[in-house]
Amino acid sequence: MLKALIRKQLLELNSWFYQDKKTGKNRSKLGIVAYALLFLLTCGIVGAFFYIMCRTLCQPLVSAGLGWLYFAVMSLVALVMGVFGSVFNTYSSLYQAKDNDFLLSLPIPVSHILWVRLFGVLFWGFFYELLVFVPAVVVYFMTVSFSAAALIAQIILLFVLALFVLTLSCILGWVVAWISARLKNKSLITVLISLCFLGGYYFIYFRASSLLQSLLANSGEIGKTLRSAVYPLYLTGRAAEGSFLSLLAVAAMTAVLWGVVYLILSRSFLQIVTAGGAGKPKEGKDGAARAKRSNAAKTAARQRNVGSALLGKELKRFFASATYMLNCALGSVMLLAGAFAVVIKGGWIRENLIAPFAIDAWGMVLVAASAISLIAAMNTITAPSVSLEGKNLWILQSLPVPARRALGAKILLHLLITEPPVLLSAACVAAVLQPGVVPAVFLFLLPALFVLLSACLGLAFNLKMPNLHWTNETAAVKQSLCVFLALMIGWIAAVGIAAPYFFLESVVMRQWYPLLCAVVIGGLAGALLLWIRTRGARIFERL
Repeated sequence: MLKALIRKQLLELNSWFYQDKKTGKNRSKLGIVAYALLFLLTCGIVGAFFYIMCRTLCQPLVSAGLGWLYFAVMSLVALVMGVFGSVFNTYSSLYQAKDNDFLLSLPIPVSHILWVRLFGVLFWGFFYELLVFVPAVVVYFMTVSFSAAALIAQIILLFVLALFVLTLSCILGWVVAWISARLKNKSLITVLISLCFLGGYYFIYFRASSLLQSLLANSGEIGKTLRSAVYPLYLTGRAAEGSFLSLLAVAAMTAVLWGVVYLILSRSFLQIVTAGGAGKPKEGKDGAARAKRSNAAKTAARQRNVGSALLGKELKRFFASATYMLNCALGSVMLLAGAFAVVIKGGWIRENLIAPFAIDAWGMVLVAASAISLIAAMNTITAPSVSLEGKNLWILQSLPVPARRALGAKILLHLLITEPPVLLSAACVAAVLQPGVVPAVFLFLLPALFVLLSACLGLAFNLKMPNLHWTNETAAVKQSLCVFLALMIGWIAAVGIAAPYFFLESVVMRQWYPLLCAVVIGGLAGALLLWIRTRGARIFERL
């Protein structure tokens, strides 16, 4: 039974690779090959980044007799990468999978269901860990002579670290579930916790260069400090060098920690799943909750027009899903952070980024508009919006509402979430750059039009390539080709706002370029919007 369930989970995790989510049928061989090449290309780019990092660290540390420190650092990076790759879907994978109720209704032990869900978390954590650890091992054996004992120890350590990644991911997922069961708005709590984690991750990421230089310059002192203060990290490095005694110690500590975490999970899993993970009181057991629902039922409902009702539905769907918010609206958070940074660092920006390059006012405005648009393109709210309707799509289709109104609500949601941070960022940049009245108008106009174009582009992709057969919304959001295309094309288009300007030699053309750029972006957005309201609406009705 457990073997069959794990096989089902593995097929589900990789269904995006071989299955067309629009029709539910298997892809053609050409489609599978194309997806495989795209997947390998992405993995190769990430792996190349870590390969360069390993080449920077390995030779100096090994030469100084600190090979264990090299593996300790790379193991720590692999842990962070593994947790980062799996923590955002741990909560939804464990507690919010759509087939949880179905599996619980079958004569299947709860422990089997829990192990199947854990397998999904382990799979992705292990995959992200491989992207770091494999380049680390390759560079190590390029630097020192090959050792079979060290290679065996490294392979075993890889699985031990995967178990530790699973443990950390489950701890974070359980904490979110425990908090959510006691608070009303679980999704916002999940987002806040995840944003704190993201903030720490990107703080370390952007300081990686200075941290590596400091590590190489003070490797001896850092090695002594880690060995005395974080002894398990030292044992991890020694294990990767081929010390089986250290490997045994690391494996034992990880196994004990995992045993404690699994014991807590096994005792709370059923309770959280049956409560919906959101602290919803069960019928007949909570008098206060029944009274609250009764009072709500007696409250006169306010009549709303079609547009506001559809928008309210989209807003409710958006704020009910932490996965949706985190993966498709992170650009808004970064825009707000960027606006704050521009205000704080305004003097530094003028002295170090503007004065040395002697860029004219229009050039500054276009670069700023391009940067704002680049961040705004990270918002892909419309790209999975049709897919997220899932099996409930028929409800929206059956309403006496034109399809174009339903699709328009999805675009409006994107604009409401993205436009305010974009305009705030533009205002902060205008205050710092002080480009003049007319250039400042385009500083607001170009990113605003770009947001509309991004919203229409994402929705158009999702209408052509929807995934309506998912069992976990993570598949519709994180494993969506629509989201990937909307993000990549959005980034390319954002760079294209400013880049052509600096290749124009004619002064007249440079003066007219911002207006031409606005017309092109607005024209493309208008054309896509017209397509969505006509042919796109017909496609939506036939889904």
